[in-house]
Amino acid sequence: MKRWLLLPLLATGCASLNYRPLVNPMGQVRISDLPDVVADDMSWGEARDVRVMVGELPPGIAWGPEGLVIQDPRYRVVADVAAYPKWARLSNLGLWFYDFPDDQAWRKFYCGAQVPLSWVTLTLWSWLSPTYYPCRTVETNLPDDVAERRMRILETMRKATKAAGGNLLIVTHLGNRHWARFTRWGGEIVGVKEMMNGQGVAIRDSGGPELGR
Repeated sequence: MKRWLLLPLLATGCASLNYRPLVNPMGQVRISDLPDVVADDMSWGEARDVRVMVGELPPGIAWGPEGLVIQDPRYRVVADVAAYPKWARLSNLGLWFYDFPDDQAWRKFYCGAQVPLSWVTLTLWSWLSPTYYPCRTVETNLPDDVAERRMRILETMRKATKAAGGNLLIVTHLGNRHWARFTRWGGEIVGVKEMMNGQGVAIRDSGGPELGR
């Protein structure tokens, strides 16, 4: 059997993408990425006290024509937050290090140690060594993968909410990623990856009962 026939197998992987937090403070001109950096440096555990609501609103907050309407003074909107993938193109080739999500933190050390080996072999190590298989990110639309991506997106927006000074995250959007092909006759969607990004509103709740997670 020719070696090149093994390449499709060796080019797969079992790691997962991490997500980049985005913080847009309410009522302020965005002049710095510092809130994003603060959020990105947090662990999931540091933002565990941030409550998350998906598909529901607490009493005192309602939907209006232009978004959320605050009806109870105990709530204050502090930022819009979002989570987007940290793409792993270079790390999948063994050319750079990758910031794996907290639930796969062991890969940072395991895979990072192999990057120099990929450099000196002009990426051959990443293609031919079975030890690099756990370092390649692969995302599918299988239900378990979609559920895990949803969890990581929510954890990322939790960190963004914490960095913005909020303690309540109201999720407003969980979205897919589409791939399109364009020709002279127009474009068409050729692929969809489910659950690849999220958006929400970070709120400071100054008191009241526990809202749940």
